[in-house]
Amino acid sequence: MGTAAIDDAVARLRGGGRVLVAGWEDGVGGTVVAAGHAREWFEAHTLGFHMVEPAERGPGGFLSEPSPESAAVELLQLAGRSEGGYGILLPVRTTVSGDAVLPRFADDEGLVLIDHEDLAHHLWRNARLVVANGSAPVPTRSGTFEGHVFTSLVDGLEHIALVFGEVAGDGVVTRVHSECLTGDVFGSRRCDCGAQLEMSLDHIAGEGRGVVIYLRGHEGRGIGLAEKFSAYRLQDRGLDTIEANLELGHEVDSRHYGVAAQVISLLGITSVVLLTNNPEKIVGLTDLGVTVAGRLPLWSEPTAENERYLETKLSRLGHLAPGVS
Repeated sequence: MGTAAIDDAVARLRGGGRVLVAGWEDGVGGTVVAAGHAREWFEAHTLGFHMVEPAERGPGGFLSEPSPESAAVELLQLAGRSEGGYGILLPVRTTVSGDAVLPRFADDEGLVLIDHEDLAHHLWRNARLVVANGSAPVPTRSGTFEGHVFTSLVDGLEHIALVFGEVAGDGVVTRVHSECLTGDVFGSRRCDCGAQLEMSLDHIAGEGRGVVIYLRGHEGRGIGLAEKFSAYRLQDRGLDTIEANLELGHEVDSRHYGVAAQVISLLGITSVVLLTNNPEKIVGLTDLGVTVAGRLPLWSEPTAENERYLETKLSRLGHLAPGVS
């Protein structure tokens, strides 16, 4: 499997073949997608054939609500097919490794095998999932930026890019900033988010060229505002930020940078110099097709309230220390 298999899957559907989508949970062993009507094969091998109408759906539905149906719609849209459908394979109980069952079935039936996570990755890299929705000058303490609103077609969230100067081209100083209401708006001293945002605006204005991309929906590294407050309570009892997120049943960091990558492309930026201390942000953007030409550190002076928070970033999250280029 892998992202290259998506191209094979799309080609197979264009030619009238079938594709097997793996990686499901909750009682789904796999999803077989086909163009047109293929009821006999589906009745023999799956729970039956379910028609879908790809032309009536917008892009990105699979990303907001992953399901066998939405996977079929996305794949058929990519293949340019006006009709088609899917069938569900139940999980197979076997002494053979579960990882071997679907590949063997795909080989026996002549199916292209892909993983649903590869489909999601392909969509973020190749489908237009963000649209521009207006712009206006935004005077700030650092200078006047041109504010551009971008709306995600996946979840409807509005994001903003604050642009200074002409940014189309290479080597654009860029801050991809995760929303933090407490730090950015109220100046909370539990984190360094507000300070990083102000430093980014100052740096870009000083450069005379650059952009701050402000991503909504990233509160608490993706867990949301209410859960972030629950994590604060756990931190007050001695847990660090990682332990608190895990205690609440969340990932350490569930942020995704697909919107940022598409905004960078829409702005005509061909490579970025990131204002960040987080190497995972560089990896995430690079994996989505963004060319990261360099990095600039973004450390603020610790406070009594955020000293442990910053230390956790360094010791457990691998953030790059001040002075490291």
